[in-house]
Amino acid sequence: MNKPIIDPSTLSEEQREAISEKYRSCIATINSQWKPKYHDIREQKREQAYTLVWLFGSEFFNKRK
Repeated sequence: MNKPIIDPSTLSEEQREAISEKYRSCIATINSQWKPKYHDIREQKREQAYTLVWLFGSEFFNKRK
């Protein structure tokens, strides 16, 4: 568990859902069976997912699966 940069309790429900959806989208792309030419897209999504976890904390995404 990491300490969040942004306190998730300050977010509205709509913001929480939008952030969670973005995270799920990133994870789905990372886990998909893309052809090798899409490697860069997967790396971008991986970085986006790490950034979201860094900003909001891993606990935010673990309890919202």
